[in-house]
Amino acid sequence: MNTMTKPTDFQALCAELLEWAEHTSAHYVVHPDVILRARTALAQPKPVAPTDEELWALTAPTLMERAMAGDTIAAKQFLYEAGFTDEHGQWLPQYQPIPDEQ
Repeated sequence: MNTMTKPTDFQALCAELLEWAEHTSAHYVVHPDVILRARTALAQPKPVAPTDEELWALTAPTLMERAMAGDTIAAKQFLYEAGFTDEHGQWLPQYQPIPDEQ
């Protein structure tokens, strides 16, 4: 049998080795540490792969990046979320632009 055709199921292999080790070390009063660690590892749930949406969220441009790239809607949202404007897009009093002197 060619073992290179499919990936190894390490959890199943660990369970098989643990079963063998428990039978082999049955005469121990206290099981060796490796058996206890293997039991603990096998009791953990298998990791779940991230969804496409989660992966996209990691690579998607931020609101600031979109605003800096010229997206005016993102710029308005960024200024609102940063506390510079109100919900209508009006500058808050403390952030009023300084008028140009002529």
